[in-house]
Amino acid sequence: MTPEKHLLEWQTSQTIAETISPILGQLYRDKGVEVLLFGKTLVNAATIDIIKAHRLARRYTGQSLSPEQTLPLIKTLASMELSPCRVDIGQLAHTFWQERDDEHGVKDYLHTSLLNAMNGQSITEPRDVVLYGFGRIGR
Repeated sequence: MTPEKHLLEWQTSQTIAETISPILGQLYRDKGVEVLLFGKTLVNAATIDIIKAHRLARRYTGQSLSPEQTLPLIKTLASMELSPCRVDIGQLAHTFWQERDDEHGVKDYLHTSLLNAMNGQSITEPRDVVLYGFGRIGR
């Protein structure tokens, strides 16, 4: 790979990561949806962190995952009516791209995969939680 081609690919990845970042923030603030990539949260992540998280996919799947592959799934998530949840976009993107070659069918795939989170209801009334183990130490 020539240095020029490598630079062009890097700039493309940066541009796409910069496009992904505000969509992730919108999902988190407006709908309470936290987007993960193989367990690593992407909410409030810098551009370089989003790119690094995509490279981390190779450790879990044996194949690299690019921001270009997750962008259509994230855009579709933003248009869906989801309840507050955590969505691992890495696992979803990996299985989606193993089954298909192009972006057609992203919406149907996400609808079937995220059926349990599709009611669009948010938590309206607070619930009390009891925490144990916060007593004094060494009485």
